[in-house]
Amino acid sequence: MAVHRLAVLAVLGLCLAAATPARADLDPHLPPDTQAFFSLDLRKIIDSDLFKKHALGPAKDGLKQIPGATELLDELGLDPFKHLDRIVVSSPGTAEADRGLVIVYGTFYLKKLKAKAAKLKKAGDDDAKVHEVPLGGGAKAEVYEVFLPGGHSLFVAPSSPKVVVLSPGKDYIVDALKQAKAGKKVVLKNKDLQDIIDSLDGKQAVSMAFPGKALGKLLEGLPGGIGEALAGVDAIGGGLSVGEDFQLNVAITARNDENARKIRTTISNGTKLALVALGLIGSDRPELNLLYEVVKSVKVTGKGKVVSVTARLTAEALRDLFGKGG
Repeated sequence: MAVHRLAVLAVLGLCLAAATPARADLDPHLPPDTQAFFSLDLRKIIDSDLFKKHALGPAKDGLKQIPGATELLDELGLDPFKHLDRIVVSSPGTAEADRGLVIVYGTFYLKKLKAKAAKLKKAGDDDAKVHEVPLGGGAKAEVYEVFLPGGHSLFVAPSSPKVVVLSPGKDYIVDALKQAKAGKKVVLKNKDLQDIIDSLDGKQAVSMAFPGKALGKLLEGLPGGIGEALAGVDAIGGGLSVGEDFQLNVAITARNDENARKIRTTISNGTKLALVALGLIGSDRPELNLLYEVVKSVKVTGKGKVVSVTARLTAEALRDLFGKGG
């Protein structure tokens, strides 16, 4: 039950995060072809009283139930609840499976990581491979390839004792390492997205930003005029703060006032339908009751081309979910 509840909370958190911020210079590893940006400040979340009281225990239990995870983390000397600080995800917005980059900040023991890689290499392990790649100026780096089911690979490399980068494409890893080594300011090909990221608030626990056109194929075939309304989105950004409650604030910029009106109407109607559906099926399911409380808190306002959406996840609602057996 604890794992199931954790999964619900994680999905809910990602849904709430579907539009949230980070201000400062662009990450030096960020790919220039970035079309969607997501940042999760793990320290703000894990160190919050809300997480410690209601989610830390279930999160640890869930991790233990992933086959091999505990043994691997012990071998690498990594405690994700103590050593991980921040995760940044970049996507170029294409359908290709080997595109995009994940940047993980924390404290990593590189000697243990290299020892694990050497052990796999010596054993001729069919599940992993070590690549030595040139970074220019005579510098080289090791990139670890982990073979996944379905013929896919995940490439992993440390950029420093504080940063590890991951990608399904080796070229993204090599480019990220070269960029960080060069120390030059990152300039995105999409200037609109760069402006959105630059305008975000770095104090938020969760951040996401993308231009409206990045919605692309997600809009195809959506019912009830949803696709038509969301096609008018110019940009999305916002923030999720963690304190006594989880507080979400999302700003949607539409192309014109009429588009904004359609978006407000669509979100409001969708919220009402969700409340009815959750009310019918979730009366004796705590996880759905949690979703119901969040959806009930949604408020949609706006002026001109800007649509504002707020929502809350209260400590009381979390207590109801995790209070028994959590």
